[in-house]
Amino acid sequence: MRRRRHLPPPALLEIDEQTFWEKYRPIVEPAEGQAIRGPEHLANLMATTLWTIVDTGESETLYALPGCHVVNRLGYVVTERPWPHRSVVAVYSQGVAQGERQDGRGT
Repeated sequence: MRRRRHLPPPALLEIDEQTFWEKYRPIVEPAEGQAIRGPEHLANLMATTLWTIVDTGESETLYALPGCHVVNRLGYVVTERPWPHRSVVAVYSQGVAQGERQDGRGT
């Protein structure tokens, strides 16, 4: 019997907010005019297009984590393109205390 070889997970890949928007194309909710949505808007979504926006509490930077998370969750973003693996982390917004942009992308 052959043993399965377990490959290590891919290294953590951190991308900036502009790259996140260009590569994964977050969908702005038409009624709200924002990309961040609450859990009530997540029915019938493909899991690999769902990102959780989290606040680490250590800085004013928000992060988009692939998949559905609960701890430190501010909301969710749905993208047109799926994430390739769970090792992608996107800086979603830096300096969020300055205010929310009109396009729902933070500051």
